[in-house]
Amino acid sequence: MVVLDEAQTIENPAAAAGRAARAALTGIPVENRLADLWSLFAFLNPGCLGGLRSFHRLYAVPIERENDPAVRQKLRARLAPFMRLRITSDPAVAP
Repeated sequence: MVVLDEAQTIENPAAAAGRAARAALTGIPVENRLADLWSLFAFLNPGCLGGLRSFHRLYAVPIERENDPAVRQKLRARLAPFMRLRITSDPAVAP
């Protein structure tokens, strides 16, 4: 079992802590960039979101730069079996 307190420690895909945590495994808050989400999933479910470069091309650029709602929905649908995506504007999220 792995327990991550303060999961943002592994959000940055290039940070040593994130690389070390992923390396320790074989086979969730997002605060800044979608690469944070990729890094968390690379730890929790390796391969689920593909490689970082393809994730960046397929999801991060269209969502972060172009604000593409269709791509945002596609990513939500892909992650739905694994997590409930919430945003801070959701009234169900405590202030």
